[in-house]
Amino acid sequence: MISVILLDDERPALKMLEIQLGYSEKAHVVGSHISYKTFLDDIKSKKPDIAFIDIEMPGMSGLETAREIQTLSPHTEIVFTTAHKQYAFDAYQMEASDYILKPVRKERLKRIIDKVNKNKQERKYGSGEIHDEGKKIQVNIMKRFEVRSKDGEIIHWRTRKVEELFAYLVHLKGEGVTSEFIIDALWPDENMESAKKIFYTTIYYLRNDLKKCGASVNIISKGHKYILSRDYMVCDVWQLEECLSYCTDQNSVCKIDLVEELFNLYRGGYMEENYYGWAEKKRLLLEEQLMNTVLSAATSLLSQKRLLDAAGILKRLIDTCPYRESPYELMIKVYRMMNERAAADKTYQEYCKTMTELGIKPREKII
Repeated sequence: MISVILLDDERPALKMLEIQLGYSEKAHVVGSHISYKTFLDDIKSKKPDIAFIDIEMPGMSGLETAREIQTLSPHTEIVFTTAHKQYAFDAYQMEASDYILKPVRKERLKRIIDKVNKNKQERKYGSGEIHDEGKKIQVNIMKRFEVRSKDGEIIHWRTRKVEELFAYLVHLKGEGVTSEFIIDALWPDENMESAKKIFYTTIYYLRNDLKKCGASVNIISKGHKYILSRDYMVCDVWQLEECLSYCTDQNSVCKIDLVEELFNLYRGGYMEENYYGWAEKKRLLLEEQLMNTVLSAATSLLSQKRLLDAAGILKRLIDTCPYRESPYELMIKVYRMMNERAAADKTYQEYCKTMTELGIKPREKII
């Protein structure tokens, strides 16, 4: 695992890079800064493996900051982030490891991380066989619960209840929970004596399944509670929640790239295809948060007269949450502002059809 530190004077760009690095099994962000002063203090104390720095920083340019990095932490590899290709030459003049153009593409970021990780391994072990430093397992929750081993293989569980138990522990996000609490969620119809036997057998199988696939994930028994360690896990819903939280910032709500990232992460409802009753409340909450965030972004875009951008994200919202009324209402408003009467009528007809399927009478205001 390589340690990463970030520097960019634009918070949205900084947050987007941090979110994208969250996908990597090989990188861990140890610091994120908008000020080169706090950034250099962090470099000095943490001596990270790699530093992503914006080449155009106020006060001290990225090139000047890079010189400071080389003095404070000679082994830290430097990657410049820039919106302009002409800075690439300056990057290589400074003997930077690489440069990356904004907006950052995941494939390009992955290649850089892989290269820096390989360099680190070769420094540590020589040019022979590269050792594995403990990759993370990937847990996907949106749409359907699925877990992939550190080698990218889908984990097949001994039983469906073993899978559900792991899903439930992931759902709790490291919160300690008693066996009685778990039993109430997973085996509500069993008597307690019988349910406890099933529970202990299931948790035994779960630990075995995780061990077989080489996952460094532990289920810790602490007192009368069970805790799932999250150190070696990457989870799509945690990244989604982080992105949703950041998008509530009024300075970033209009950033199209952040809204696009939300849709990329929200591939479907929270474990909607697993039909776990205990997950339903969370599914509705995340759907509500997504809808409100995108509606706020669309409203802000309308105030800037960016009608096409607003229509684009509203269309994606309707496709994602087709049974919600508010996106249709705002979409009709956008088409009216664009003088697109036919498109507004089509959206209205889709709305009426959807509400009819639900047995709901269309709202008088929309009519």
